Amino acid sequence: MLARPRVVAVIGLLLGVLIFTTATGVVRNLLGDVLVVVVLVAVLASVPVGRSWMRIVGVGIGSLGVEAFQGLGWITAQSHWLAHATVGSTYDPQDFVAYAVGLGVACGAERWWADHSNCDSNCGGAARGRIALGSSDP
Repeated sequence: MLARPRVVAVIGLLLGVLIFTTATGVVRNLLGDVLVVVVLVAVLASVPVGRSWMRIVGVGIGSLGVEAFQGLGWITAQSHWLAHATVGSTYDPQDFVAYAVGLGVACGAERWWADHSNCDSNCGGAARGRIALGSSDP
């Protein structure tokens, strides 16, 4: 049951490394922020930590906190390199859009996991409802 979020987290981390090492500009900034949010929710879901809405809200609040640190200038040029790597130091209002998109993708993934977590290997998608009702319709 927890394998799906783990797969999403691993693929997201690999994509993140690829984006970080090859992409530049808007692609790196916006796509990276979307991906970070999705990966964080997937990692929390694979442990599992809290309910799905708690993970989404927690990551959303954390994302707003990151922008607050950046906007208030709490991460300066003299800050530790790890602070720059994890939080960043440049405030960008477009990050809010990226976080919102990432949270939307994460909500969709959480919903999909919830819809498919009680389904055995012999059913999928719409067929699950027919099997649960015992209907013989194809």
